[in-house]
Amino acid sequence: MSAILPSTLRATALSLGTVCLSLALSAAAARSAGAQLPPPNFTVAFLGDQGLGSDSEAVLQMVKDEGAEAVVHAGDFDYDDDPQAWDDQINDILGPNFPYFAAVGNHDDGDFYGSGGYQEFLEARMNRIGVSWDGDLGVMSWHRYGGISFVLTAPDVFGDGDGLHDEYIRDQFAGDTAAWRVSCFHKNMNKMQVGGKGDEAGWGVYEESRRAGAIIATGHEHSYSRTHLMSDMDDQVIASTGNTLTLRSDDPGTGNDEGRTFAVVSGLAGKGIRDQERDDPWWASIYTSDQNANYGALFGVFNYQGDPYRAHFYFKDIDGVVVDDFFVETALSGFPGSTTTTTMPAPQPGEFHTRLLRVNRLGKGAGEQGFNLRSDEIHSAGVSYDPPSESVTLRFEADGSSVMEATIAAGDPGWLSTRNGYRWKGKVGAHPDGLTKVKIIDDGAFLRLSAKAKPLDATGVTGASELTVTLESGGDQWSGPTPPCDLSRNGNALRCR
Repeated sequence: MSAILPSTLRATALSLGTVCLSLALSAAAARSAGAQLPPPNFTVAFLGDQGLGSDSEAVLQMVKDEGAEAVVHAGDFDYDDDPQAWDDQINDILGPNFPYFAAVGNHDDGDFYGSGGYQEFLEARMNRIGVSWDGDLGVMSWHRYGGISFVLTAPDVFGDGDGLHDEYIRDQFAGDTAAWRVSCFHKNMNKMQVGGKGDEAGWGVYEESRRAGAIIATGHEHSYSRTHLMSDMDDQVIASTGNTLTLRSDDPGTGNDEGRTFAVVSGLAGKGIRDQERDDPWWASIYTSDQNANYGALFGVFNYQGDPYRAHFYFKDIDGVVVDDFFVETALSGFPGSTTTTTMPAPQPGEFHTRLLRVNRLGKGAGEQGFNLRSDEIHSAGVSYDPPSESVTLRFEADGSSVMEATIAAGDPGWLSTRNGYRWKGKVGAHPDGLTKVKIIDDGAFLRLSAKAKPLDATGVTGASELTVTLESGGDQWSGPTPPCDLSRNGNALRCR
């Protein structure tokens, strides 16, 4: 179904007249105000895919019991096309003046606009609590509450994610003076959820949110999942697997891409629980019917224990079980947190540091395997490698014997220069060594590499407790052991991390 552009529907919002105009003007003034911080222990609940009934009510009651001061709802409201019943359910438990912010979902689009529509109820709530906003509320809108800036969009619900909603996200966060930012939309990309959803939102909304250092809150898939801290959403590059995630915004004054964030699917607000269909290395936490999940919500406690640049996050279900617990620090450009320094040892020349290596399909016959490799920082100062004009080889050894090797020949036309490194992409099965994608990010002192391959023969890795990875480019070489390796329960994948 083709999506309806917000620009064709905004006439409804314009009918609100001078009240909305004054709110928009005050929102614009708020955006450019001085540095904004949340009050101490300011708690926000993140949820989606709600419905009507006892399970939905139990989640809202838990939100109230946890002392949340706002809700961010990532779409799919009641599934009955009944805006009045949905608003009544919220009011009955949280009250008519509770700050409840929502992005439209695909089950809400038919009754979102117009008299008696969801947007009308959302606007009335915003007006009652005195919160101003810019834009088309719940579709492409910005507002600030509790010192946090929220951008709500609707990729693939009303308009395309790439070329419309991604640009809106970029523009709204540009020059924003809040230390904490949230980007909320309903739909996902397949690799940004663990169920059966396809590629719908577009990578642009994820990448622009990351570059802004904004927490990405989604729904759509009826489960809970959270990524590690990511430095690239499109290519799923993990920046850190630690339990404290440090958000960073991209500094346009440099040639690097410093943006760091994480993405959450919180879709257990009351309307069904689905199974797990993906098991990817970038997931820090997964909670589906496979893990006997129950309904619940993610809570973020900002300005945690008096530290305005620190937050405590946890996902709690209605039985009181906490299934995910982590901390987030904000170090956006221009704020004191951005001076935080890492305590990890500096990479040494010639060393290859593997963050993650995953070899898949080991239960298949020889030549049907694939691998996914992510490196940590690799020392690159003083080297003169040039992948487009030099051969690039990745070699994997176990107990001194080669078990996998993949080479891109010098001058291969698949290389492209990017603003911060190089990218190579080939068709599946077209490369003799199985390589399908290589990405190198280089800031002049350190580089990071990610590579994917399929199909190739990797049966020799079975049973290995550690591998040695070697990267060669022209006359330059980096080599080093992987983290410890172990087989998955079904024996089909080797993971070194």
